Formats: sequence, C-alpha cells, structure tokens
Amino acid sequence: MNDELRTLTVIAADRPGLMTEITELLAGKQINLYDFSGNTVGSSAVFKFVPVDYEAAYLALQDADYQVIAHRNLVVWMEDKPGALAQLSRRMSDAGIAARAVHIVGHQGDCSLVAVEVKEPKQARELLADILV
Repeated sequence: MNDELRTLTVIAADRPGLMTEITELLAGKQINLYDFSGNTVGSSAVFKFVPVDYEAAYLALQDADYQVIAHRNLVVWMEDKPGALAQLSRRMSDAGIAARAVHIVGHQGDCSLVAVEVKEPKQARELLADILV
C-alpha cells in the first residue's frame, strides 16, 4: 500500500433499494470493495467506499448518473491506545491542517491504520512523513 487511499462518496435521495442499486451496479462491473459504509442524513443517503478498481467504479457510478465525489486520503500508522487519535488531531490542527474526514481502516499489532482526508495534502504529507504508510 502507498501513503494514499482513494475513496468515493455517493450522495442520493434516500429510498428503499438504493444500496442494492449501487452495490449491484458495482458487482455487475466486477468491482470489489475494500470498505463500504452508508448513512442517512435527513432525506439523503451517503455511501462512502474504497473500491479495488477506483477508476472503473467512478466511471460506472458517473455513467449511471449518481452524484459521486472522489477523495484522496493520506494513510498513516498510529499507536492503538487511548488518546492516539486526539494526538494526531492536535498535531494536524497545531500545523493549521484541517481534517475533512478520518477513518480507522485497520489494526496490526499495537498500531492502527488511519486514512485522513485533508484539504492541504502536500503540507500534511510533510507534517506526517514519519508516520505515513
């Protein structure tokens, strides 16, 4: 894995069968997913996922007229202990870097693998160079 994780977000009007439509569309294109989550916010559904074939997933969703947003996340190692996420957050905020999204994507031994989406990836990459995957 490199230090970047590419994710997609689909936002649509919430309705029964929406998740089925999206996942069947991707399955029909033989697109596997590393991660998938879905939530509702008011009358909207928000699905966020990490496809194995990022470009194919993006094009399939776009061609099907879904509102799809592409994200690039830096991937870092963090100690798996209470307060570690707060320390990472403090380190970034003290440097003036705002996290748009954070997702703990895995654990290995006494460490967690964390995906962080930021507005300033170059600045964040420099700041977090010692913990980038």
